[in-house]
Amino acid sequence: MWGCGNNEYGQLGQGTRDDDFHEELVKIAEDVIHVDDSYNGSFAIFLAEDLKLYGMGNGAGGAL
Repeated sequence: MWGCGNNEYGQLGQGTRDDDFHEELVKIAEDVIHVDDSYNGSFAIFLAEDLKLYGMGNGAGGAL
């Protein structure tokens, strides 16, 4: 799975946060079988082939 865009909440899954808009694709994960994201794009969760669930981004209100 690859991503680009805003990363102010760490939603690009790199373990970092910044105010830059990332135009180049960054590799987030491999072997992803399903992805769900928030309506405003501040967080996402994804399921890998090993059936582990991962989350990244803004976990406000216990979302993650």
